[in-house]
Amino acid sequence: MSSFIKSTGRRKVGSTTKPAQRKAEDIIDVHRHTRLQAIDHDVFFAFLDAPAKPGVALTEAAERYRARVTLR
Repeated sequence: MSSFIKSTGRRKVGSTTKPAQRKAEDIIDVHRHTRLQAIDHDVFFAFLDAPAKPGVALTEAAERYRARVTLR
């Protein structure tokens, strides 16, 4: 294993794979952000401003977790 891989955890990219890597990074960048329409934006932030109360399943799971953690 080369020292470059050991130090960075990544392989050097050869000249034949650079265009493919650039294209892959461009595709990832396009999908990195989600664009919301106005109604989606309003609903999303309304939920953040007034979150729903936890349901029964979540409450029970939290109680089980709390019991396990306090036993240690």
